[in-house]
Amino acid sequence: MSHRELWVLIDQLPQESRTQTALRDKQEHALIESSGEQRFGPWTPSDFLMANLIDAVNFNTYVTARAAGDKDFPKPTPTARPGMNRPIRRQSQAAIAYLKKLRGKG
Repeated sequence: MSHRELWVLIDQLPQESRTQTALRDKQEHALIESSGEQRFGPWTPSDFLMANLIDAVNFNTYVTARAAGDKDFPKPTPTARPGMNRPIRRQSQAAIAYLKKLRGKG
């Protein structure tokens, strides 16, 4: 079995599998700096739908309260999902120097 065939099989695993969860949670590349590790755990398609449903109910409650005259009702915040609010990754100086060397500019 080639590496590509193996990767295709792994890529087709369900999102809630341990392998897909581990791939989502691991740092993507050693040359990329991250300001902290954020773990998401397994999310199924029904989990995403449930988060959308919660957001819709919260927004409906907000609109109803505002329409009824409650001007102090707080605007709802979206339910956290995998990948939301991830830290911005910046390239390290070593990565920048390496890329410049590859491009012939360094």
